[in-house]
Amino acid sequence: MHLIIKAIASGVFLAALVSGQAPGDETPSCLLQNSSPNIRVLMDSNNYDTLLQAGGVWTAADPDGSGTTWSPGSGGNCQRTLFVCEKPSNPNNWVFTQYISKNVTTLSNMSIFVNVTVRFSTCNPSCPKSLNIFYFKVNSPVALPNTSNFSLLSTIIGTTTVVFDAVISFNIKPDEAGFYIALQDRGSCTNLNRVKVYYYQCPAQQVGLTLYPLTPASTKQNSPVLVTASCVTGSANLSSLYLQCDNYGAWNGSANCSCNIGYRPMGSSCTGCGAGQWLDAKNLTCSPCPGNCSLDLVMTSICPCLDGYFRASMEGPDVGCTSPPTVPNNLMITSITNTSISLMWEKPDVIGRDDYYFAVKYRTDSSLKFITAFKVIDKSNVIAYTLHNLTSYTSYEISVTAVNGVSDQDWYNDCIRTATITAATLEGVPGVIDIAVIGQYVVWQRPIFPNGLIIGYSLQVVAGSQSRQIITVNATTFIYQVPSTNILSGGGNTYVQVSAQTNAGNGEWSIPQLLKLPLPECTTSQTSALLSFTSNFAVSFPSKSSTSPTSQPMEENGIQQNMMQIYLGVATGVIFAVVGAITAGVFVTVYIVRRDYKRKKLELAMANASASRKTDKIDESPL
Repeated sequence: MHLIIKAIASGVFLAALVSGQAPGDETPSCLLQNSSPNIRVLMDSNNYDTLLQAGGVWTAADPDGSGTTWSPGSGGNCQRTLFVCEKPSNPNNWVFTQYISKNVTTLSNMSIFVNVTVRFSTCNPSCPKSLNIFYFKVNSPVALPNTSNFSLLSTIIGTTTVVFDAVISFNIKPDEAGFYIALQDRGSCTNLNRVKVYYYQCPAQQVGLTLYPLTPASTKQNSPVLVTASCVTGSANLSSLYLQCDNYGAWNGSANCSCNIGYRPMGSSCTGCGAGQWLDAKNLTCSPCPGNCSLDLVMTSICPCLDGYFRASMEGPDVGCTSPPTVPNNLMITSITNTSISLMWEKPDVIGRDDYYFAVKYRTDSSLKFITAFKVIDKSNVIAYTLHNLTSYTSYEISVTAVNGVSDQDWYNDCIRTATITAATLEGVPGVIDIAVIGQYVVWQRPIFPNGLIIGYSLQVVAGSQSRQIITVNATTFIYQVPSTNILSGGGNTYVQVSAQTNAGNGEWSIPQLLKLPLPECTTSQTSALLSFTSNFAVSFPSKSSTSPTSQPMEENGIQQNMMQIYLGVATGVIFAVVGAITAGVFVTVYIVRRDYKRKKLELAMANASASRKTDKIDESPL
């Protein structure tokens, strides 16, 4: 800095320091068009009408104070040259460019190239043919560059008097904004024809619908800069958007974008349709939105449905939106049997589409969900349908829902489109009964499927091939002693069957069981087996969890709850009668002891059976 100030004081500066800044300070009439998009010129001395004269953009300095330094040379307008030729013992002549901004934001280092064109002249006596090139990196312009701040970039050494073209480079970091270039002469006779400062870049360009960003080239060979391309508005990439920018500004790789759904290519851009239209992807034309669609969206490939309207899964954007049907009208019962219920209803006010049908479902009173569904396709205004194979004497809740091709998209509103009704089937004949025979005693259970209110039981006694007798007992009787006179003795067989009875008639007869007259004498073990059998048979009545899903009247529940107690009382009398008959020929004392022993044992079995029966009583409520 001291040398420069001294030079200014001695008046040896050929031009004052200027405030120009490249790029952007060129003389418009001298500005050369760069022919290569891969090169970004930051400063070219041929782009200025004046370098060192008044209004020039460079500065010359004479630190040695000799009075001789760089001066304007020959050349036409816009091709200014500089000349220096000083031969003292230790000449020191400098010329500085204006501040040069790299003029780009980078994320990595970039290489700055300096192209210097010179011609060294001969001199007498001989002089060196060399020129030193310096650079000074700084983030903003400074008023008086100090030569001590500059770093040697290269020395150009010539061997002939022909024009010599030298290209040298240095790297600049992302956080370094600009620099100065300086040339130092140490005694040569030099014509400086041109100084050009530039860097390589991969140019910004559009390939199809893909945008390649302007990217400074790599600083190293075989180490390209990785770049991500972008797509024009309304488009998206079909493949990778990664590109490579090599050290000489050439793009490597490719990226491909295509218009988004709802857009169509128009030259180098993608455009969409206006409001109330949708883009047909096949012929790339805009078409009006079909019925029941929103008309608010633009640039869409499908017009969205209005609230409450839908498209079926296989329908395209050219099909209008439709709604699910409304509730069927006037659902009613037209007839009832013990196994069927006939229905009738009218078509809903709104069908929505032609592909509609009716879903008929039903459930019993105690079911948590509908267990069966039937698909009824009937386009009539009044529809009739009959549910078959129902359980007798059972209450049902029946629902009818109108369904079409878009109902599945609004299933959570099925409840408001469903008509329901409740009906009960009539009584039917009871199901078959399980029975057991002990000698001349018949024991049975209430039928698993009563199919109505049990009003009594019938016993059919068949003796041989001739005699057949029907005996009727009430609904609370579950054990019966067939008179000995109705049972064949000797070689003949007597069979018994039992059936339950409702108001609809008698049910099926049970499997025939063989009746036998009691033996003249029964051992203690046979008596114990009789007690055990009757007790076990009583406990075998179905539990609440295993009963039929058949509804029964409330008044029958009291009979059912006391049924086991009645049965055990009757069974006790039968057992004691049998025991008395067997022991009739034994002396009184032994008889009394045996009777008391059997009585205690029977009481214990009765108590156990009664407790079990209270736990496992039959449930007559419907499912």
